[in-house]
Amino acid sequence: MSRVVCLLLLLLALPGAAVADDDLSTWLASLDPERPASGPVARYEGGEPLADVHEELLASALQSGDPRVSHVAVDELISYGPPAGEALLLAAAADSTVPESVRLEALRALRSMNSGRALPTLGRVAMSTEGVLQREAILGLCALEAPEAGPLLRVLAERGDRKTQHWIVKGLRQAGARAAARGARRENREVRKDDRRENREERREDREDRREERQERKQLRQLSR
Repeated sequence: MSRVVCLLLLLLALPGAAVADDDLSTWLASLDPERPASGPVARYEGGEPLADVHEELLASALQSGDPRVSHVAVDELISYGPPAGEALLLAAAADSTVPESVRLEALRALRSMNSGRALPTLGRVAMSTEGVLQREAILGLCALEAPEAGPLLRVLAERGDRKTQHWIVKGLRQAGARAAARGARRENREVRKDDRRENREERREDREDRREERQERKQLRQLSR
């Protein structure tokens, strides 16, 4: 049995935590409004400010019936990042009146941005939608690797069908692969650091040997006089 499947079973076996059977609001209330998600990829640094005229233009473009226009708007907002670009993407993802294709792009954008502030929105979408929107929201919840998402994932696994559980497993597997990659990179950095340390030590020893050799030659010259 894989580690990810074991994790899913563990989620299913956990006692009810922050989220009761029909109480998404309890889970939402348990989150810190300023920093709703912790974890290795939850980011909160501020990006470039978004001018009011650009904000209005991009917000309008997100509502466009032309998918090419909305796609360009999403790409532009990703480049701005938090807080302004992130805020418009969060609003689009959460708004049920926005076309599904735009909401889906917004959810994917938030996942690519590692938006820790997206956790409440991802939770709402995961609990209130079906199909591709729910799938993307679940993948986003798993990608954050935030402990705060655990209770909601447990409820989704309990209530959901096999497809929903598959998305949770897939999301957890992807998150596990990223964590393993981070661990490998960290280990490689440590190895390189050790190599540099050993190289410095070898150079120091070489310098000491050369200095001793010079001293020995000097002493021999003095004795030969």
